[in-house]
Amino acid sequence: MLVTNPKKFAKIAYKTSQLFLSMELTHRAQIAAWVIADLFQPFVLAVLWSTVARNGGGGFTGDQMVTYFFMVAVVSKLTKDYSDQYMTNKIMYGEFSKYLVKPFHYLSEVFGISMGFRFLRLIILLPFLLITYLYFKDQIMISLSLLHIGLFFLAAILGFLINFMLGNTFALVAFFIKQILGIRSLYENVITFLSGEVIPILAMPLWAVFIVKGLPFRYTLSFPIEIITKQLMDFEIYKGFLIGVLWLVLLVILYKVLYRFAIKKYEAEGI
Repeated sequence: MLVTNPKKFAKIAYKTSQLFLSMELTHRAQIAAWVIADLFQPFVLAVLWSTVARNGGGGFTGDQMVTYFFMVAVVSKLTKDYSDQYMTNKIMYGEFSKYLVKPFHYLSEVFGISMGFRFLRLIILLPFLLITYLYFKDQIMISLSLLHIGLFFLAAILGFLINFMLGNTFALVAFFIKQILGIRSLYENVITFLSGEVIPILAMPLWAVFIVKGLPFRYTLSFPIEIITKQLMDFEIYKGFLIGVLWLVLLVILYKVLYRFAIKKYEAEGI
């Protein structure tokens, strides 16, 4: 098991998230920059793809594009993870050593930071999302049935867990390759594209859709959106959850195997 003591893991994660929130709330300029960045990209992409849709491209209507990128702004705050940035920096600069002497697994601290980061950005962005929803409510088409809402949140939780394991598994590469910034940038761009953040997966060619549906990235963003916008039939939802859970299990196994090799390669020299 990745977490041998869930109670201790949860306690450390909770304390860490509290500490993270108290520190981050002092950086008001950074928080303002987050809000602008979080709103800017989905807004620009919604305008762009709505224009394409109105001109008969993409196979979607303008309202569908507005709905999709509004949900991108929401779901990305629920599922996005920055473990790859946090942990690769710790490893590169030799700061991982402290985790080797602490009486708990470092993932509990990383998980707490990730949850605190997510909570802060979501709470700050919530009023702006509400205003946006009220303004575009005639164009935003989502299912408000209890079933779809429940499945949506389950898919979002699964998406976050997949993202968390993806990020922390990738971060272990820094044990083997010290100059990892370029590779990390490539990794983040691949996730951004294949998760559906900049182009809806269902707008891709059929051969690309077939491939992407078998990869883990779809389940970190596009899959919850496809559920809440009723783009999937029941059997497609169940199939999606099955593939997502299988990827989560595979990533946990991959992380554990890679960590055993990585820790033997660790040299705390920093860069």
